[in-house]
Amino acid sequence: MTASWSTTTVGEAAAALPPCELQPFADHTQHTGRPPPEQIVVPLIPKAAEELQRLHEHTGLSWTDIVNRAVSLYQFIEAQLAAGRTVLIRDESTDETSVLMIH
Repeated sequence: MTASWSTTTVGEAAAALPPCELQPFADHTQHTGRPPPEQIVVPLIPKAAEELQRLHEHTGLSWTDIVNRAVSLYQFIEAQLAAGRTVLIRDESTDETSVLMIH
């Protein structure tokens, strides 16, 4: 396996992709008694697709579960930052602390 590098930024790659589409599940309410969950089709840049596959293989979680958790985690972090808090990551083996920054 050979690695290849690109000078295209994530923003440029994402701008070239078509937008996401919401697609409702057919007959979900009839079968479950609950309203259907939102289903979206999202074009992923290659790096994100590779990372999603690695997470799936590492955790055994479905792609849906990984994406749901990622959205929830991102919302939590955004809410903490919006409230003026700092999100820290601590390495337990070295006790080194890093500040999480999202741009």
